[in-house]
Amino acid sequence: MTYLITGAGRGIGLEFTRQLLEDKKNVIAWLRDPEKSPELKKLKEKFSNQLQIQKVDITSHDSIAQAAKSVTTLDVLINNAGVLLDKDYTFHKLPKKVLQDTFDVNVYAPIEVTQNLLPALQKSSSPVLVNVSSKMGSIDDNSGGAYYAYRISKTAVNMFTKSFSVDHPNIKALCVHPGWVQTDMGGAGAAITKEQSVAGLLKVIAEHQKYKSGSFVEYSGKELPW
Repeated sequence: MTYLITGAGRGIGLEFTRQLLEDKKNVIAWLRDPEKSPELKKLKEKFSNQLQIQKVDITSHDSIAQAAKSVTTLDVLINNAGVLLDKDYTFHKLPKKVLQDTFDVNVYAPIEVTQNLLPALQKSSSPVLVNVSSKMGSIDDNSGGAYYAYRISKTAVNMFTKSFSVDHPNIKALCVHPGWVQTDMGGAGAAITKEQSVAGLLKVIAEHQKYKSGSFVEYSGKELPW
């Protein structure tokens, strides 16, 4: 099986890559600057036949389109790349630029990546689209407020996933919550390690038949409220 992962140079994306390679899967790693990910280079040395690294700016239409040309058949697309840019802003001081930059990466990019890789997914016998969302995008679960740009962007990703599942019933589409993970974004005090998170997410993906397409699922396998 072949998996494509965006934001594969660090954090959850890098851990996805590592665990999949160790499970003898083929991985296409998309990231903005491969030179800044020595860990990914080490994986390439160890798994040279399984890992393909592509320099892709997912905020650039031309960069996505060019890279997608080399992907012929794809079984699982994991739109993992994401940013959290507004943790230091209160509502009344939140700049429009922060909203725009957040949506560029968290919303527009996964949509455009999926558009360009759709033909490759459609050639798979059991294609899966996985959009890495967050429980912070759950309207029902929001009791803390704040984080407007990040929360709104993840809610938008959830709706993208749901609509895609309706329009493309032959592709299983899931939006997943990785948990509060010990990464650069989650911080050292987060609840779980990236190894635990990714192991759970890969179990969800492997058991995707259990879930209705368009579902919102936590790394534990629990379905989440919208």
